[in-house]
Amino acid sequence: MEKIEIFKKSLQSVSPSEIAHAFLKLLHTEGHNHFEEAVTQYTHAVQSAYWAAQTGADSYLITAALLHDIGHLLHDETYQDGTYHEADHLHETLAADLLAAYFPERVTAPIRNHVLAKRYLVSTEEDYFERLSPASCDSFMLQGGKMRVSEIEAFEALPYFSESVLLRRWDDMSKDTHLEVPPAETYFKDILASIQPS
Repeated sequence: MEKIEIFKKSLQSVSPSEIAHAFLKLLHTEGHNHFEEAVTQYTHAVQSAYWAAQTGADSYLITAALLHDIGHLLHDETYQDGTYHEADHLHETLAADLLAAYFPERVTAPIRNHVLAKRYLVSTEEDYFERLSPASCDSFMLQGGKMRVSEIEAFEALPYFSESVLLRRWDDMSKDTHLEVPPAETYFKDILASIQPS
């Protein structure tokens, strides 16, 4: 995809500070789409980071919360026609693969697994599906639907399982059209602290 390749090239031979600023800029410049949620992707990102910070999460998890959906921002198409949720774009994999060049698994694993965590919670909590947003319900079957028992056991054995579930819960809480939270720049130091040494 052209957009992601351009973004990756812009991060070649730059400092950790510049990397952190680049991801904040991405949220600002590409986060204006809703993708059928009530809030924009930018609002969803900063609300997720806010809830992570409110629960005392470390910088790695705050960074994961802020950046967990950047895979949505890196598509060449804007999907203004409302067709985004007609296919599974594997945004979690796109985001985690990109971020793995700059961040450790403590950041990327919860991002990679936050869709699996939705399937897990629907499969293990009786009323969880009813608490999902309409767009998240629509994407659920495309993403695999309920887990089988073997899938539940395999997911529970993954590294950063608990963190993945936490991120999923913050994700679901972060679609509030009335909640005002600090801007993305609030978490610059968290992003910077999470970047792995080159």
